[in-house]
Amino acid sequence: MAIFGPFTNGKVTINGVDLSARVKSWSISYNADMLDASKMGDLTKVNLAGLKEWSLNVDFLDDLAVSGAGSVDATLFPLVGAAAFTVAARVDSGAISTTNPEFTGLAVLAGTNIGGAHGGLLMKSGITFQCAGPLDRDVTP
Repeated sequence: MAIFGPFTNGKVTINGVDLSARVKSWSISYNADMLDASKMGDLTKVNLAGLKEWSLNVDFLDDLAVSGAGSVDATLFPLVGAAAFTVAARVDSGAISTTNPEFTGLAVLAGTNIGGAHGGLLMKSGITFQCAGPLDRDVTP
């Protein structure tokens, strides 16, 4: 199987809005809690998988457009503390396939930010969309 790269054409959709043109980087963390099931007599720790957890972490090049398709600030600002919404990401904006799965799920947003260095780009860095339901991995076009 070929190695994927360079990573240049990813797709990120937040609450139905395609923000891909403003994404600097993204990653998904997907984990299961490890529950300690060790007991007297065990010589090695025994772990059992517990609840799963995931998050979508995104760095955006920011804009302050009041509205419009693809506006980062206008899309994220009303989502802070709001009800769960759909997020989706895939490594290539092309069709969903077995080599280009789309990861989707319901998420919530605890907070957002804005800033940047003098002379640099305005960013929303480290925006974390936290799970509010299962993460799906879709390979069906």
